[in-house]
Amino acid sequence: MDSLLWHYDNLEQWNEKYYKDVFLLTHLIGDEIAIGKEDEREYFYVAKKDTIMYLIPSEIIESGDMPFIALETLKTAYKGKAFQVIKKIKSVVLREEQTTTYKGMIDSWMDYNHEEKERYTLWKIIVDTAFSSRVNMRVLTYPGWMKDSVLFTLSRLRGSCFSVNKPSLPKLKFLLNNSTKVLGLNEVQQLEQHQKLDLAKFYEDTGDFKTQYINPTRGTKGTTEICKINNMSTLTFSNFPDSKKSYESQKEEIFDNIFDPKIRSRIFPLLFKGGSETIPACKQRFEHLTKKLDDEGVAQITIWLRNHIFYENNGYKLASKKDFKNKYIIKNNRWDRNFQSVCERLKLYSDSQEEFDKWTTLLYSCHKEYLDFVNKGLVSNYIYCGKEEIQQKVIEDEVR
Repeated sequence: MDSLLWHYDNLEQWNEKYYKDVFLLTHLIGDEIAIGKEDEREYFYVAKKDTIMYLIPSEIIESGDMPFIALETLKTAYKGKAFQVIKKIKSVVLREEQTTTYKGMIDSWMDYNHEEKERYTLWKIIVDTAFSSRVNMRVLTYPGWMKDSVLFTLSRLRGSCFSVNKPSLPKLKFLLNNSTKVLGLNEVQQLEQHQKLDLAKFYEDTGDFKTQYINPTRGTKGTTEICKINNMSTLTFSNFPDSKKSYESQKEEIFDNIFDPKIRSRIFPLLFKGGSETIPACKQRFEHLTKKLDDEGVAQITIWLRNHIFYENNGYKLASKKDFKNKYIIKNNRWDRNFQSVCERLKLYSDSQEEFDKWTTLLYSCHKEYLDFVNKGLVSNYIYCGKEEIQQKVIEDEVR
């Protein structure tokens, strides 16, 4: 597969071609509503697309025919607002199709020239795990490593993936629903106290793999606001501190200095080597494209996408047929759940026990490198963190 097809401009063209006039789950903006008298009620979901409000019959959502194109609508009024009621649709659901191995699919995905090729491959598998399963992970790199770009490409093809800069509670709540499968969090740093508390509560619930997030701050008369998170993964992206500044001046930019051990122990940490503050680890260079995406390019992207849907639906069943033994079990149960979820995908990628051992060792090494980096920083800044906390970090990392 031509790596140029993963250029953002090409993905945008594919998205416009395939999803033009299409209704997606992300267009839904509210819970199910009932209209009419008790014995004549009809049930709908409210959607908004291109500034127009729609009422989508609940049976369309429940049938699995979304995404779809509306073939017939009828204008109506409800509670003083104008809506288009969708009467007839054409489903454009992409169906699964296996045309290559899981390894072939991962390797062809953004097959770029990268300084740390194996770690880059591992990261693609982690992002796929986040989409296909449920994990809560944080990753530390230099800028230009491609950590959030991988998620962006998946968002353009599959939808349901979002990346938020400086995540506030209102931003997060807007995306906390069943249609969000992966939520990326960028620039979690320089937070005010109330922002820390909001994010800590968010991380506590998601990191504990709860099925819903209950917002305690906006309820009235004893009620609370509930957001479903049972299908959602989180990926938190951070960059190394600036070497030209003191550690002390940047301590509020490091996840482990922002949140207490209860939160840290829920979000599995990784460090990826490669690149520097001025030289990106990804060596691929792109210019603005002037050539239109042709039918062959659309077909190649669509074939990859059908494969991705196939392995989303069947990957763990296929991996279970491979009798590879994992020598790593992390004592921290929440960290271990994340670790083992990725290992299942590594099993699917691997063709032998030896290859599986190589990938699981690399995954564990990236985890250990993160803890070594943070512990070193905390030790060198002893005034900020006492021995007890450092010792606790080391214990969390032990393998049994």
